[in-house]
Amino acid sequence: MAVIPTPLPPDSTYTSCYCEENIYLLCKTLWEDEELGKLWEPYVVFISNTCKMVALWQQKQARSADAPVVWDYHVILVLRPRDLGARVEVTRGQLCSWVYDYDTLLSMPCQWREYFDLTFPEGLVSDYER
Repeated sequence: MAVIPTPLPPDSTYTSCYCEENIYLLCKTLWEDEELGKLWEPYVVFISNTCKMVALWQQKQARSADAPVVWDYHVILVLRPRDLGARVEVTRGQLCSWVYDYDTLLSMPCQWREYFDLTFPEGLVSDYER
C-alpha cells in the first residue's frame, strides 16, 4: 500500500513574507511525529542565487497567473522517503519526494517533480536562475 505524506497540519502557523519561520515551525511539527519519521526524512531547502533574485512561478504573490515572484530567497520543506524499500508513493518508477511551500498556488504537499517543473520553468533569464 502506498503512503503519501501527511497533509498540512491544521494548527500550522503561517505568516506572510516569513517563509523561513513558517518552514522551521512546520519542520519542527513534522519532526516530532514519530510515525511520520519512520517513513520520511524532512529537509529544509534554502533557494537563492548570487544575485539574490530568484524567480518562482505559481506563487500566491504573483501579479498574474503567468508571472513569477522574484524573491531574494525562498524556503521550502521537502519530505524524502526514508526507507528505500518503502511503502511510499512511487511515481514513474521512482520514489516520490514531496514539497511543502506555503506560498505556492500548487497543492500542498506537492510532488517534487511537479513542483520543480512548474515553479522553475526552463528558459529563465540567467539572473533568475537558482
